Amino acid sequence: STAQHACVLPSACWAVLEMAEATNAADAPARTKAQTCAPTSSLFTGDLWCNGMTPAAQTHACAAVAPNSNEAVVVSGLTSASHYCLYAAPATGADADAASVVCFSTADDTPPTFTVVRGTSRRCNGTKIVGPKCGLVVGVVASECVTQPTVTFTWGGPDGNQATFDALPASTKPAMEVFPTSGRFAADANCDTHWTFTYAPGLAPYLPSGALAFSLGGCKDMAPFGVGGAPASLSATQAANDCPTETTWIGADVADVVIDNTPPLPTAVTTVRDPANSPCELGGGDTAVITVTFDETTTRPTFTCMGAAVLPEKVTAPGATALTTSRYSTSWAARCVVPKGLPANTPLEYTYTHLEDMYGNVDDTVYDESYVNVTGTACVIESTIPVLTLADFDRPVRRPGQTVVLSLEFSEVVKQPPVSIGGAAVADAAFAVAANATIDGALADAWTVTTTVDADALDGPLAFSVGPDVEDKYGNKNPRTYARPVGPSSDRPLIDGTPPVLRLVSFVSDNAFDDKLAVPGDVLRLTFESNELVSAPTVTVGAATATVSPTHRAGVAARGFGHPAAPATYAATWVAEVTVTDAFTPASGDIG
Repeated sequence: STAQHACVLPSACWAVLEMAEATNAADAPARTKAQTCAPTSSLFTGDLWCNGMTPAAQTHACAAVAPNSNEAVVVSGLTSASHYCLYAAPATGADADAASVVCFSTADDTPPTFTVVRGTSRRCNGTKIVGPKCGLVVGVVASECVTQPTVTFTWGGPDGNQATFDALPASTKPAMEVFPTSGRFAADANCDTHWTFTYAPGLAPYLPSGALAFSLGGCKDMAPFGVGGAPASLSATQAANDCPTETTWIGADVADVVIDNTPPLPTAVTTVRDPANSPCELGGGDTAVITVTFDETTTRPTFTCMGAAVLPEKVTAPGATALTTSRYSTSWAARCVVPKGLPANTPLEYTYTHLEDMYGNVDDTVYDESYVNVTGTACVIESTIPVLTLADFDRPVRRPGQTVVLSLEFSEVVKQPPVSIGGAAVADAAFAVAANATIDGALADAWTVTTTVDADALDGPLAFSVGPDVEDKYGNKNPRTYARPVGPSSDRPLIDGTPPVLRLVSFVSDNAFDDKLAVPGDVLRLTFESNELVSAPTVTVGAATATVSPTHRAGVAARGFGHPAAPATYAATWVAEVTVTDAFTPASGDIG
C-alpha cells in the first residue's frame, strides 16, 4: 500500500515505526534526535521506512527537508499494517534531544468486530440469573477502538414495558452506566476496545422472563480519524466503519443471561410423625414434621400449624447443621406440636407463606395443605384422650382364692390398659380381648381381665384400678386413674371370707290375744336376720317344716353387701311361717 502524509518539517530528520496496534503518542517509545536522524533496526523494534527504502538499505535519515518548506514527506511501501508513529527531530541540535512523535493509522476499510460479548448478574452470587434484586453487567470487547456501543433490550415484564420504565421517577429508576474499561486510550480519544454496561437492580421486572433478548451495535471505528489527537487519515476520502449488530453472546462464555421474575413455587409436601409411625397418626402433644419442597431455593417460609404460628427456629432446612445452614434451601421442614382435644380423623392443617428466592422474587400467597397433595399418606390427628365407659365385675361376692372377671370397655381402641386388682398389678397373661370388641392390630376397645382373689384378702369391696395412662392408637394418654365401677348397674365384688352369723331370731304369732301365744290353728312367724346375705335356711318347728321366704329390708346389709343379684336365692333376712297343730308340744308341757 502507499500512503502520503503532508506536514512541514523545518530542516528536520524523520523516521516511521510500524506499530502492532493503534497507539497514543504519549505511549510511543521515546527516541532521541540521533536515533531519528540515523536510525537502525536495533533502535526501532518494528520495520522502518524512509523515502521508500527498507531498513536493510537505509544507512541515513531521509534527505533533509529544506527549512520552512512545504515539501511533502512521502511514506511509501507500507505493509498491511495500519498503525504507525512518525518521529521528527531538528537537523541541528544535540544528539540527545528528544524527537517529537505523532501516531497515525492508515486508511481502514475493515469494519470492527466484537470478539467478546458477555453478560452476568450482579449482587446475586455472580450467576447468570437476573431477578428484581440483581444488577446486570454486559461486557463488550471490540477488535479495534470503537465509539460507545448501544445495548437495547426486548421489553415487557410483570411491572411493565419500556414506556413504564422510562416514566419512572429518577429517584427510583434503576441506573444505567457505560464505561470504557481498557485503560489504553486517553479520555479524549472518544473510543475504546473495551466497554462495560452496568444496570442497577430493579431492571428485571420490566423484561420478559427467560433468556435475555438484546441487541448490540450503534458504534463506529475511528477511521478516518487518528488516535490521540493524530491528524486525519492518510486517505481523505475514507469513511468510518460501522460496528456490526449482534444479538448473541460471543467469546468463551456464551451462556445465556436468564431473567427470573418468578417466585418459588411449592412442588411437593410430606407429613410424618416424629418419631415416625406408619401410617402417620398423631395424638395430642405429638410432633408432626411438615416438609415442603420448592422448584427453587427460597428463604425460610412462615408456617402455621393447626391455627398456631410455628416459631422460626422450628422451621429448618432438612439435613442442615450449625455449620451447613444456608439462608436458602429448596426444602423446609416445620415441626408442629399437635394440640389436645381434637376428634378422630382430624386432618393436619397448615399454611406457609412469604417465599423469596435469591434473586428477589417474593410471593406472599398463603398456601395451605390443599395446594399440593401430600406425597404418600397424609397424617391424621386424634388428640382426644380415651375414656373408660365400663368397668364391671362378673360376680357380686367372691371368697378369697376364687376367680373374678373384670370387663372393661373404652371410647376407642386402646393398648392393653394398666390394671391392678386387690392392690397388685395384673399380669399380661390375665388380659384378653373381649369377644365383641373392635380390634385394630394389638389394640381393642373392650378387654377382659381374669384373676384370682388373694387367699388372704380382707373382707370388703374388692379394690381395683384402671390407669393412669390408658393410651389410644394415636398416642393420646388418659392421665386419670379409675378406682370405682363405671357404667350402668356396674359393681365390684364384695370379698367375703367370714361365715355368716345370725344376729336376730324372733317370732310372733297371729293369735288375736297375745302375739307370743300360739294355740293350734295359729300361724307362727319366725324371723331370722343374718349379718350378710345367706341362702334360705331350713326351719323345722314342732316337727313341721316351715315355709321360708326372703324379706329385704333397707339398711340390713351390715357388712356392705348390696342388693342381691338373685333376691329369691340370697337375702340377709328370712321369714319362716308354720301353722301350730296339736302335735306341737309346748315348753310347759301343757297342751293348748
